[in-house]
Amino acid sequence: YLLPYHQRNRIPLSLLMIRLPEPSNIRTETLQALCTYVTQRLRKSDLMVRYNSRHLAILLCDTSDHGAFLLAQSLQQYLGTDQNAPTLNYAVLRVPLENSSLDVLIQKMQDALILASQHATDRVVFVSND
Repeated sequence: YLLPYHQRNRIPLSLLMIRLPEPSNIRTETLQALCTYVTQRLRKSDLMVRYNSRHLAILLCDTSDHGAFLLAQSLQQYLGTDQNAPTLNYAVLRVPLENSSLDVLIQKMQDALILASQHATDRVVFVSND
C-alpha cells in the first residue's frame, strides 16, 4: 500500500532479506537477539516479517539499496561479536517504483540467497530487479 506514495514522491524503497540457518542450527536466544537488534534499528515506517522458516524480509521505506546494505553490514558486525552466532546471508534489492510485483522480487531474493548460502562465506548479495 506504500508503493503509490513512494512512486508519487520518488522516495526510495528497499528490501533486505536475511537467510537463516536450518531451524535446528540456530538457538532461539540467537534468533530473538537478532530480531531485537533489527527492531531497534528500524523506524516506524519500516516493516519486518518472517517470510518463511528460513527467511526474514524487511521493507525499508525511504532507504536506498546502499542504506539497506549498511543495515546488513551492521547486522554482520553485531553477530560477529558472538562466537556461537550462525553465518547468515543477506540480500538487498532496490524496489522499482514502476511495474513491480513484490512476489516476483521476493522470489528473486530468496533464490539468490539459496545460491549464496551454498558457499561457506557470509555475504551481502545485491539482487537486480530485471
